[in-house]
Amino acid sequence: MKTLIIALNSKYIHSAPAPWYLKASCNDRCGEIKVMEFTINENPESILSAIYAEKADVAAFSCYIWNIGHILQIAENLKKVQAHIITIFGGPEVSYDPLDLLQKHLFVDFVISGEGEMPFPQLLEYLCQRHMKLPYKVTIPTDEVANYISDSYACIYPTVDVITKEAESTDMLKKIAGITYRTEDAIESTPADLPLNLSDIPSPYSKEMLAAITDKIAYFESSRGCPFSCSYCLSSASEGVRFFPLERVKEELTTVIKAGVRQVKFVDRTFNCNKERAKDILRFISELQATAGNERTDASSVLTNFHFEAAADLFDDELISIMAEMPKGLIQLEIGIQSTNAETLAAVNRKTDITKAFRNIARIMEAGNIHLHLDLIAGLPYEGFQSFKESFNRGYGLKPHALQLGFLKLLKGSPVRAASSQHAYVFREYAPYEVLSNKYISYDELTLLKGVEEILDRYWNSGRFSFSLDYIINNYFDSAFDFYLGFYRFNLKMNKSIRIVSGRDLFPLLLEYAKSVEGMNITRFKECLKLDFLASDSSGYLPAGLDRITTDNFNDKCHEFLKDQNNLTTFLPAFMGLPARQIIKHVRFELISIDVNDKLNSGNGRSLPVYLFDYSAKDAVTGRYKFHIVGNF
Repeated sequence: MKTLIIALNSKYIHSAPAPWYLKASCNDRCGEIKVMEFTINENPESILSAIYAEKADVAAFSCYIWNIGHILQIAENLKKVQAHIITIFGGPEVSYDPLDLLQKHLFVDFVISGEGEMPFPQLLEYLCQRHMKLPYKVTIPTDEVANYISDSYACIYPTVDVITKEAESTDMLKKIAGITYRTEDAIESTPADLPLNLSDIPSPYSKEMLAAITDKIAYFESSRGCPFSCSYCLSSASEGVRFFPLERVKEELTTVIKAGVRQVKFVDRTFNCNKERAKDILRFISELQATAGNERTDASSVLTNFHFEAAADLFDDELISIMAEMPKGLIQLEIGIQSTNAETLAAVNRKTDITKAFRNIARIMEAGNIHLHLDLIAGLPYEGFQSFKESFNRGYGLKPHALQLGFLKLLKGSPVRAASSQHAYVFREYAPYEVLSNKYISYDELTLLKGVEEILDRYWNSGRFSFSLDYIINNYFDSAFDFYLGFYRFNLKMNKSIRIVSGRDLFPLLLEYAKSVEGMNITRFKECLKLDFLASDSSGYLPAGLDRITTDNFNDKCHEFLKDQNNLTTFLPAFMGLPARQIIKHVRFELISIDVNDKLNSGNGRSLPVYLFDYSAKDAVTGRYKFHIVGNF
C-alpha cells in the first residue's frame, strides 16, 4: 500500500514539519510513505495531476486555516478521478469538528484529531492489514444513500469495488484513539488519548527531509503547548507545556545547522516560558554557530539565523544579557503584545505585565543586534477603534523592526469562538474565520484598520523608509496612527491601491502624500526620501521626484578620498589595500542636505554633508546598507 502525506504551504519558502513527523512515526507495516509539499499559490489542477500520477492507495492531507479550501477542492476531485483512494484529514483545522466534516464531505474517509504521531501509523497498519479501499459498505442505489450522497457522487460510487468488513473491522478501528470514520450506517468517533510523551516521538529530521528544506525555512519544535490560555488561541484547548528532551533538541539543532539551512523558526508558543532552558538553548546556538562559521570556507555564506516567539515580560536580566551578547542577526524575536488595554487582555485571559514587557522590549531594541517583530490583534473584546489606536501608538513607539497588525480569527475550538455571542461577534463562516465586527468595533472601522495595515506593511515594515517616516510623523502628525490612517485615506481618495505599487514607486507615492500635508518642508522631506532610498537600494538610480545634488569636481574628490588609506581604515576597513577604481564599484558618495546626526536638520549655511554608502553588505538586523557622513568636499 502506498500513502501520500500532502502539505499545502502558504509560500514556497515555508516548509511543513507535520508530514515529516508522521512519516518518521511510521514503520514497515504501514507500507510505502511519500511526503509531497506544494503551496496554495500553485494551480490546483497541477497539484491534482501530481497526486494522481503517484497512483497511491491513501492520500493524507495536513489541514490548516490557510489551506483547507484548497485541500477540500483537491481531495474532492481526486476522489472523482481515483475513486478507490482513501483520504485522511488531520491538523488543527479539522480536529474540532470532524463529525461535521464527514457529514458535509463524502470524499473524506477518516479524520485524525489532535496529535497524529500515534494514531496515523496505527490507521495505516489497519488499512494495510485489511487491504480496504473504504471503511464502510456502499450499496447504490438505495433511497437512504441517494438522499445522503449528492448527485455528483451518485454517478461515481456505483463503480467502486468495496471490500466490506463487518463488526470485526469496526472493533479494530475503535482501538485507534482520536479518529472519526464512517461505518456502514453511522459516523463513529473514538476518544482522544492522553498527550504524547515527546520523548517517544521519532525525530523528523531525516536526510530526506533536510534535502527537501535546504532552501526553505526549517520549522523546529523544542516544546508543545503554552503556559497561557489566551481564548483566541488553540493552545488554550490543551493544558500546560511539554518539552522535548534538551539533549535531543541540541542534537537536532546540530543536524539542521550542518545541513546548511538558512533560517530555523521555532514553533514553540512561548520559547522563554522556561527561562533556564531558554538560556541553555541560546548559549548552545551561539556556540554551535561560532563553530559552523569557523568551518565554512565560503566567506560569503550566510549563517543560520533563529526565530523565536517569546513573552516579553518573562525575560529576566540574565536572559536579556545573553541575547545582547549574541552575534548581530543571529536571532529574531516575535513578541505578541496584542493589546495594551487591560480590560481587553483580561477578557481573553492573557496575563501580561505590559509595563515590564515594554521595558524589556526597549532594552532588547537598545542592544541593536536582534530583529524584533511585535504583534497586535484588532477585533478583541472591549477594544474599540480609539483603544486600538492607543495600542498601535504604544507598540509603534517602541520602534520594532516590524509591527504586525493582525485581525482576530475565531478559530474552531477556541474559547473566544464558543463565547462569540457574548461580544456580538460577526465573523466569516469560512476559513480563516476573520472578525467582521463586534459590539466594540464596526466593519467600517475594521476596514480602515485594514488600510492602515497595508500602508504600515509596505512602508515601516519594509525597513526602507525609517528616516522619512520619523521626520514626517514627528514633525507633522499628532501620532503615528494618524499618519498611517491619513496616508491610507489619501490613497483611497486618489483611487490608488498600495498593493500593486512597486517598491521603487512607493517613494514618489509617499512624496505625493507629503505635498498634501499642511506646512510640509518638501525640500527637506525629499532629502529624507533620498537618504532612505540610497540606504536600501544600491542601483544609484533615484526614483521619480528625487533630485541629485552636484558640485564641481565631485567625482574626482571621491576618488581622492578612496586613495587615502586613513579614510579606508576609518570608514571602509574591508577594502584596505584595494585601488580606488575597484572600491568605487561597491560604494557611492552622495551630497544630501540633511544631517542624520543633527535630527535631520539642514546644513544651516554650512557645506553640504557628504554621505558614503557601503554596498558591500547589508546590516544583518535592519537589512539596510551602512553609510557614513565623511565630512564636506
